[in-house]
Amino acid sequence: MSVLSLPKERNVTPLHAFIASSLASFRKEGVLNYAIVTRAMENVGKKLLNIYSFSNNPKEAILEANELLHFAEQLSVEEDTLHLYVKVTTRSCNICPKAVGGLEHPGRLCPLVGFFSGITGFKPDLENTGREGGFCKIVLSKM
Repeated sequence: MSVLSLPKERNVTPLHAFIASSLASFRKEGVLNYAIVTRAMENVGKKLLNIYSFSNNPKEAILEANELLHFAEQLSVEEDTLHLYVKVTTRSCNICPKAVGGLEHPGRLCPLVGFFSGITGFKPDLENTGREGGFCKIVLSKM
């Protein structure tokens, strides 16, 4: 899939492409890593939570944020007593630094992990977060 076909295939807006390409470019230039993205996006999540007053229910807050910002066409949220699990169909993510931004470096750079942590107040479980089949799985710890 060519980067030029992404707007049609994923409903990528110019702002989505700007975000994904910026993250990819900062990483390529060596001024950005996954820890910085995660922490910075936590702060962004907290800021947007104050601006947009997402639900007090963490699961609903994630769904509301996705509806507002259109991160992904296919996103689901499940939970148990200890964790919140967000699954994004990999091919539907509109801000992926790799698929949309063209990042060729190895390793993770997903901004959604920190963002969802910021709006829920839950800690990212980075050991269990990652790609799983055709999904990107984000695990947030309630503890």
